[in-house]
Amino acid sequence: TFALMYLPFFAAYGAAEYAGYLAGTQAFAQRMRPVYGLFLFGGAAAFALAAGLQQPLGVPRLLVAAVFLVGVARLLMSRRFRWYAGLELAVLAGLACWPGFDGVFMNGFKLGPNTQMSTASHRKKDQGETAYAGWGKYAYLEILHLQMGGRPSYMGFYNDCNMWQFFPLIFGEGSPADYWRSFRVPPRDRVPFWLLPKQHGSVALIGSGGGREVLECRLAGAERILALELEPGVVQAIQGPLAEDFDRVYSEPPVEVRTGDARGYLERHPEKFDLIMLMSVGSYPQLMLEPGNMIRTIEAFRLLVDHVAPGGSLVIGYDSYLDKEGVLLSQYNQTLRQLGLETYACNQGGGRGGSYLLIAFRSDGTPEQNARRDRARVELAKGAEFVPGEALEVADFHPITDDRPYLAGNIRNVLSEDDLRIMGGKLGGVVVLVGLVLVVLLRHGLARHEGPVRQTVILGLGVLVGANFMLLEYLCVIHLFRYLFIYYDALILAMVAFLTVSGLGSFLVPARALVGTVAAALGFAALYWWGSADWGGLTAALLLVPLVLVTGLFFPVLFEQWPAGRLALFAMDAVGAAAGGLVAFFVPMLFGLRAYATVALTVFLLTGLAMLLFLWRRAPRVMGTKSGQELALTR
Repeated sequence: TFALMYLPFFAAYGAAEYAGYLAGTQAFAQRMRPVYGLFLFGGAAAFALAAGLQQPLGVPRLLVAAVFLVGVARLLMSRRFRWYAGLELAVLAGLACWPGFDGVFMNGFKLGPNTQMSTASHRKKDQGETAYAGWGKYAYLEILHLQMGGRPSYMGFYNDCNMWQFFPLIFGEGSPADYWRSFRVPPRDRVPFWLLPKQHGSVALIGSGGGREVLECRLAGAERILALELEPGVVQAIQGPLAEDFDRVYSEPPVEVRTGDARGYLERHPEKFDLIMLMSVGSYPQLMLEPGNMIRTIEAFRLLVDHVAPGGSLVIGYDSYLDKEGVLLSQYNQTLRQLGLETYACNQGGGRGGSYLLIAFRSDGTPEQNARRDRARVELAKGAEFVPGEALEVADFHPITDDRPYLAGNIRNVLSEDDLRIMGGKLGGVVVLVGLVLVVLLRHGLARHEGPVRQTVILGLGVLVGANFMLLEYLCVIHLFRYLFIYYDALILAMVAFLTVSGLGSFLVPARALVGTVAAALGFAALYWWGSADWGGLTAALLLVPLVLVTGLFFPVLFEQWPAGRLALFAMDAVGAAAGGLVAFFVPMLFGLRAYATVALTVFLLTGLAMLLFLWRRAPRVMGTKSGQELALTR
């Protein structure tokens, strides 16, 4: 449903792009390079604006705005005004201004009441009513007010997926005992009371969500509570219109709330904590669209261990239905043991409502700290089943690293490696089939037109250029991902930078310098491969700049040299981009980020060498000398 809903949008986008190229080259005396540069600059601006406007406007309105701009462009290109085109723009403007548009649009993607994690299920089962709805930085947020057995609570949903629940205090609850007696709480909710010291206790909560663990740590007497939450929209809602409903959980001492990436924050701050808690971090289903989760690799766990105070504890909890065989639980357990911590694990409940709890602690605890841990184990045994030690062992154990972070996320149990291979094979087969059909059709149509080289050669160049564009673009994304740790942020920054720099390449590199520029970029590609693993993120990123600059030249050079085959070239470039997109999606998850970098750089080298041969063969025309045709590259 999701793909079919967006298919017309993508088809319209491709048609509008090609029409824009034709109109642009006509306006620029058949020169494609300035047109392509403007197109790339527009793409960079679109990504930047979409990221900045998503929270205040929402994704549906941004999509309407994109279609509206296409309509405006069509009007500008037409020779006379047509009333129905104006009516279309008026309807689109009305949709964008309609206050209920977000909700109606998002309802089209929501799951039914039979899906337990959906908003519809909890509206029906728990008399849920909307307390808040709006766009955050990363997702569409909904917070429902529920009545569960007479106990009021709030439940947070990201894109219609239940992610957290908060139980506010009710009259007379002023201590942990009062809080626990008023309703049935699972053992995981008592962890702060058992493990935190009675005085001067400090805790870091990674993925604090709606503030459930924050409130529990306050009740347990913690004097320092650092709440790290990735989604700023949640914190803004709970600090703003829902502050009183959520007991001002994020608004009063001793709570310090930080929005953003937890791993990056801990790398910048040396503070140590008596207790670090990761509850349900990385279980968000949208991670299936990303190369992985950078908070559960061995490098991330090593950072967390370094921030655990002497004798302190590290607690990981998540729903057991996301890890039915306990594969991730065993992986996390052995990783933490390899890093020098002692561990034990339990499973509270079972089936859909069960949850794992992994408790890891330093062995250098004081008698008081050891007593607290012993008490926690005794209390957990009253409501949870301990996982046997042999069940936590992994044969032929290999820690999950930053190079393959997909293996560290709960979503690997929804979309396994075998599933990925099958999906990749099917989609790859479709792309190959479409490409072969297009080659047959395009060669037949172009038989009457003479090209700069053989038709199969230039069609193959089109595929290489399209694939290289996608692969190099995504190489910039994963390079930033390894240093920013948030995929969405890396995606936006890399796309804006890539499109801007490649646009500059299309604009600024003089025709006479094409061969030398491409040759130099090939050298920088080899240098990046040789040194990027050991150099700092910024230094290695700078080596990608010449590659990106040159990538902006490839397509417009071919487009200008084959006026009769522009549509064919555009089509094969799209096929190459589709193939590159598939490789960019599957290779990082299946083989790792380093393997993907190898593939991307190899394709760039092949594309660069092929373009060098093309440029040398076509030198008089490409360089714009007097012997060139009127469509040759000139400044």
